Amino acid sequence: MGQMMPPSQGKKIVLTSDETMMSSYHGGVMLGFAAIMPKRALPDFVFHKFFCPPVPAAADGSAALAPCGMRKVEAALLEAGFSRDEVMVAHPLHLDRAIGPDTKVVGITHDDPMGKIAVREIEEIIGRGPPFNRSKFLELSTWARQRAIFPISAERSYPEKACLR
Repeated sequence: MGQMMPPSQGKKIVLTSDETMMSSYHGGVMLGFAAIMPKRALPDFVFHKFFCPPVPAAADGSAALAPCGMRKVEAALLEAGFSRDEVMVAHPLHLDRAIGPDTKVVGITHDDPMGKIAVREIEEIIGRGPPFNRSKFLELSTWARQRAIFPISAERSYPEKACLR
C-alpha cells in the first residue's frame, strides 16, 4: 500500500488561468483562436482533444506550461524574494492541490476573460451563445468564489469587468 501524502496547506501565492489559456494548442498557436468559438458548438471533450488540450500537470498541481506573462509575474515574485515554496503556477484543473489555508493570493490571468475580442459578431451571426474562453474563465472564477477565494484578475482590455472583488 502506498504512502498517503498529507493534505496540502497551499502555496502563499497561486497564479493560474483557465483551460483555454493553459494549453499547448498542439504546437499550433492558431488553434488557440478556437477558444472564441461558441461553447455550444462543440462538446468540451472535442474542444480539448482537437483544439486546446490541457498542459501537463505535476503531482503537486503545478503546470508544466503557462502563458509567458504569467511566467514573468512568477519570475518577478521570485526575484522580489518569495521562494518556490511560496509561489506556484498552478494547473487550472488541479487548483485543489495548490490552494489551501496558507494561500493568501490567487492571481488569474487571461487575454480576454469576457470573450469580447472578435466574438460579438460571431455570437450575433450564428447565435450559439458565449465562447469557450468566456465560459471557462467564468467557471474558474465561480470555483474560486465558491471557496471564498477572491482572485486578483489581471487582463488588458476590460479591467473593470475582470476584477472579482
